Amino acid sequence: MGREATGTFVNIKDVGQGMSQALPIVTRAFLPASKETLIILEQPELHLHPAAHGELGELFVRSVLEDSNKKYLIETHSQNLLMRIRSLVASGEIDSDNVKFYFVDFDENDNTSELKKIDIDNKGNVSFWPDGIFNESFNEAKRLASAQKGG
Repeated sequence: MGREATGTFVNIKDVGQGMSQALPIVTRAFLPASKETLIILEQPELHLHPAAHGELGELFVRSVLEDSNKKYLIETHSQNLLMRIRSLVASGEIDSDNVKFYFVDFDENDNTSELKKIDIDNKGNVSFWPDGIFNESFNEAKRLASAQKGG
């Protein structure tokens, strides 16, 4: 059980599924690696509030910067996690050569997938961005504006 600043005891099983699933990931990020280690994570942001996604991205970057034996392979659906990593590249906290983004492009016509590299420059800019990826908020804002205008 943990203790909040208010002095109230909170059991981890009562804080939501996301926190209990993230705890092992966070713990592993702080553990040293005695030899070169690849840590593979599938959607570490799952069941967490979107505000926490960027914090996870920063945790992974700091973990690598503190321990050069660690490497991460992360499959994510979180725009916030990727944006935080890009911000850390732009601020110079991590070199763009140490960050790689890839997009899995699925072709429904021939039922194949292709791995496409997305280059990142030292300002956090990307070489391309796949159509339709992370544009949901923009599309919803356009839909709301259209509805507010009456059509």
